[in-house]
Amino acid sequence: MYWYMYNHRNQLNIRALELWFIFLITSCGRFVSSDEGKIVGGRIAKRGEFPATLFVEGPGRCGGTLVTLSTFLSAGGCFVIDGKRVEAKSITVIGGVVNIKEKSTDKQESRVKEYKVHEKYKKLVAGASSYTIFDIALATLETPFISTETLKPAVFPAADSAGMKKILDKVNSEKTTCIGTGYGAVNLDREERVFSDDLKVAELTLVPVSDCRVLKIMIGNEICATSLKDNDQTAPGDTGSTFMCGGYILGMAKGRNRYTKDGKEICYLVYTLFGPYMEYFSLGGNEGTQYQLHPATFLCWFFLFCWPQN
Repeated sequence: MYWYMYNHRNQLNIRALELWFIFLITSCGRFVSSDEGKIVGGRIAKRGEFPATLFVEGPGRCGGTLVTLSTFLSAGGCFVIDGKRVEAKSITVIGGVVNIKEKSTDKQESRVKEYKVHEKYKKLVAGASSYTIFDIALATLETPFISTETLKPAVFPAADSAGMKKILDKVNSEKTTCIGTGYGAVNLDREERVFSDDLKVAELTLVPVSDCRVLKIMIGNEICATSLKDNDQTAPGDTGSTFMCGGYILGMAKGRNRYTKDGKEICYLVYTLFGPYMEYFSLGGNEGTQYQLHPATFLCWFFLFCWPQN
């Protein structure tokens, strides 16, 4: 799968895009719903396994990825409810733990000071279906976090969009296993929805662009994946949570892409890629070859390979 058109500029006006979207919805029965964002099933994350992954709670429930000790990325829709911008200080961010209710010295908490939603962010609606374009935002914390072994900023595999594209191409060519994370619902019952206090993890594999069927304007900005296990499904509440492939942080959860093909319902997880927004949000300052290892993991590898053999 190629990450094509990531440099393609929007040559369609928004009205034309909306008309095209409405036609697509009515003819294909397809939509991306951020209300059905992530993991039912999966496993519980281990302490310090995802030190850049955050829990974000305000009027809605979301995830986030720490970029610096004072800023984080999340979905634009986490800051816009019913078309209105949410008050920054009403949003609480928790990091450093894999259970948001646990009382631990690892736990750090802050309010949001301010945020910037992408200027082209827009929710397109057609009947009961919707599709959000440029669904990404960068927020600043009121109180910066402190770097610890369980809470650290993300290390992106490249400093610019071109470099991030090369990493994605590598992931695709090697058919690398990906990981989705989130604190979303643990069931799909709309009447008695139960949310997870634990950070959940699911193993995923990427889906070809032709099967993903994201809006044309978002090709290259979004990607689809499917679970490697049948019992790992999507559920509300995880929009904005960290998405990784082969140890590389590449994006965040957006929702589900659901459509009907040959009488069969097809459903994929949709992820917003960070690569196309590296320059827009100036994300290139924290570059690394791969996501940082937890110290315990490093020590295990050290003793395995470096300890003198008799």
